Amino acid sequence: MHALQQLWAGRRDLVLIALVMGVLMLLFVPVPSPVLDFLLITNISMALLVLLVTFFIETPLKFSTFPTLLLLSTLFRLALNVSATRLILEGADAGRVIGAIGEFVVGGNYIVGVVVFLILVVVQYVVVTSGAQRVAEVAARFTLDSMPGKQMSIDADMNMGLIDEKEARSRRALVEREANFYGAMDGATKFVKGDAIAGIIIIGVNIVGGLAIGIAQMGLPWADAVQRFTLLTIGDGIVTQIPSLVIAVATGIIITRAAADAQLGTEIPRQMLANPRALLIVGVVLLVAMLLPGFPKLPVIAVLVVLCGLAFLSIRGAEQRGPATRSDAPETERTAGDELRQLLRIEPLELRYGSALAPMLAGPDSDFQDRIATLRKQVLVELGFVAPKLSLSLGADLKGTDYEVYVNGVRTGGGELMHDQVLAINPGGARQPLDGKPTKEPAYGLPAQWIERGMKVQARAAGYTLVEPDTVLVTHLTELLRRQAPELLTRNGVEQMIQRDRERLGPLADEIVPAVMTYSEIQKVLQLLLREQVSIRNLEAILEVLADAGRAIKAPEELAERVRERLGASICQGYRDGDGRLQVLTIAPELERTLLAATRSGDGRSAPFGEAAHFDAFMKNLTDHVEAMMGRSLVPVLLCPSPLRRTLRSVLHRSMPFVAVIGVNEVPADFAVHSFASVQVS
Repeated sequence: MHALQQLWAGRRDLVLIALVMGVLMLLFVPVPSPVLDFLLITNISMALLVLLVTFFIETPLKFSTFPTLLLLSTLFRLALNVSATRLILEGADAGRVIGAIGEFVVGGNYIVGVVVFLILVVVQYVVVTSGAQRVAEVAARFTLDSMPGKQMSIDADMNMGLIDEKEARSRRALVEREANFYGAMDGATKFVKGDAIAGIIIIGVNIVGGLAIGIAQMGLPWADAVQRFTLLTIGDGIVTQIPSLVIAVATGIIITRAAADAQLGTEIPRQMLANPRALLIVGVVLLVAMLLPGFPKLPVIAVLVVLCGLAFLSIRGAEQRGPATRSDAPETERTAGDELRQLLRIEPLELRYGSALAPMLAGPDSDFQDRIATLRKQVLVELGFVAPKLSLSLGADLKGTDYEVYVNGVRTGGGELMHDQVLAINPGGARQPLDGKPTKEPAYGLPAQWIERGMKVQARAAGYTLVEPDTVLVTHLTELLRRQAPELLTRNGVEQMIQRDRERLGPLADEIVPAVMTYSEIQKVLQLLLREQVSIRNLEAILEVLADAGRAIKAPEELAERVRERLGASICQGYRDGDGRLQVLTIAPELERTLLAATRSGDGRSAPFGEAAHFDAFMKNLTDHVEAMMGRSLVPVLLCPSPLRRTLRSVLHRSMPFVAVIGVNEVPADFAVHSFASVQVS
């Protein structure tokens, strides 16, 4: 048995192909009557199975193969008709099933058989099939028309953070499957309708052909030929028409199913018995009918007993649902509490936008979410930090073209986006003024203008750099993510990072937490690194340093300096010029000695430069050199003795956060270092 299951599991496609080819062969290859009996019984069984499956499924999409199955069953019935016709016309013998149906259903009377067959065809063609076809057409049209709205709703839920990207993809796939299913059902109902028409034509052809063979070739009298061939033909028609009617009913059931996630056998009794008054009214009508002269009383009494029993069950059910309904109040309170907690929740990273920006950021044709996904990957590669998901929300109090960025509920940036214009930035060489709205580029504060799209050629010719509004926003978000990375790195995030790399870290992860440091202490060290744009991607090297030094050193600042020395190569790598040299600003020796002395005496943090005039002179000289480096497209880097690094960084982080301060111990020995200029206090 197990071997058969394995064979079936690995050859399902081949078995299906073999079955389809077998059905096609029935159209051309004669089959003996015992085989035909087996196939006819199989046809009836399969039709009943399909009907029962439509009752037990919860939603139509649970039976998404139904349109294909409808086509195959129609082809199978037509092939059986052809095979039965061949046997009837060749030897007036179509097997025991058709003969039994002809004798049992129509009592051996072909006139009755014709009437019964025509009634079945009328029921199937006029009532069931036509109704199912119309419902399928309407369902397909409304499903296709509602697709854009459903997809916009999914995008809106994802933008607001109610669902994640995986859930959004799953819902989009479900919408697409639903549209494909109802579109296929619209066409599949044509098979059922055509099957009914083909049944009538086949019966007529069989009767005419049978009479011709019986009278002309077999020499039978007219009455005997009609009795023999018509009875077999009607039996064949009824045997194949009954499964066809069953399939038509199954088609009507599955196409008229509502979207409730419950079985049809559960939903119909629940809804029919929901109101006992309807049952009682029906009982009253039957009691009145009993008063009519000659009306049979025994069937009415039997139905009244059933109705009274159902009404009793309905009333009992309503009484049992009463406490349950009352008990739903706490559930409602819990739901309201969940909504309040959702309102009180602070998103780690949130973008609020004005109504005019909605199509660009959350519209059906917007690729903004894809660009945000790319941005998160970029930040992950650069800083080794998994940025939180960006939550989008419509700011009711914002101007239509404004946006604001919030980190942990605190506004950290914002600006204005003219969604129907482009931003023209003057890189420094453009002299011709443009007729636009003056503004500043939000990421770097560069002077810019919003201009009409028709002025793009003129602006490019004048030397301006043109940026699309969505690119402006993405660039701004990129810079904000880099600057706000320390605030976005949570304790849970640190734990997830370590757990995610636990297999690669091996014993190191178990060694450091909690024996040497806690997640909170590791978080503080990583935040200090991110504050200076140092990538924490090499988590293994960072944890090795913390494991070695964490027992003796507890100050996060000191530990961060030890980590920087370990990561010196990767830190300096990003500051090298096109020739591979590390261009740096150095500190004049006399100033360096003064600062070191102040640091060793404990005055390094409060007043490392002594007098305020010395600090002003230092900052002016440093500013001049930094501007010179940036003018040559070099990253401004200040190289200093390692004991001074933290002090100088604390001095510069507010006024010149873009200046990188590195210690001598961080520079690898094989790096080519070139002193661009020396900073001094004149």
